[in-house]
Amino acid sequence: MRAPAFWLLTASFTLYSFAVAALWAHAMPAFAAKGLSETQALAVLVWVGPAQVAGRFAYVWLGRHVSLRGLGLGVLAGMPLSFTLFALFDSSAALIGFAVLFGIANGMVTIVRGGMVPAYFGRTNVGRIGGTMSGIALLSRAAAPLSTAAALLVLAGYRELMLVLAGLGVLSLGAFALARPPR
Repeated sequence: MRAPAFWLLTASFTLYSFAVAALWAHAMPAFAAKGLSETQALAVLVWVGPAQVAGRFAYVWLGRHVSLRGLGLGVLAGMPLSFTLFALFDSSAALIGFAVLFGIANGMVTIVRGGMVPAYFGRTNVGRIGGTMSGIALLSRAAAPLSTAAALLVLAGYRELMLVLAGLGVLSLGAFALARPPR
C-alpha cells in the first residue's frame, strides 16, 4: 500500500467500476432519453455480451504480442470512447458501436486487472493486494447508482451524465498510464 502504483491502479479500476455500474443502473432511462423504446435499447445492449467474449478471444490470439500495460491502455481507452459515442450520437450504427466497444473493454478489463497485480507486485500476496483493490472498487460500484441519480439533479440530462462518465474513464486511463511497477 506504500507503492504509488497500488493507489494509481486502485484509482484506475475504481473509477472504471464506478462508471460501468452507473451505466448499468441508468441504461434504460438513458436510452429512453434518446427516444428509444425498451425493445430498441435491448437490441443495442444485446451486443455487449458477445463483444465481451469476442474481446477475450482476441486476447487469446493476440495477447502474446501485446504487453499487459499496452493492453490495459487500449482497454481503458475503450470505455470513455464508448460513453462518448453513446452521449453524442443517436444512430443505430453509433449505438451498436458503443455496445461493441463497451463490451470489448468491459470483457478485457478483467484480464488486465487480474494480470496487473502479479505483474507489478509479484505473486506472493496477489490475493491480499487484489482483494484490497477490489474491495475499494466494490464500494464505488455500490455508490454509483445513487450518486449518479443525484448528479442528474444538477446535470441537464443523460447526455451530460454520459459525458461525465466518459471523463471518469479518461481519469481512469490517466491513473493507469501513470502507474509504474514498484522497484
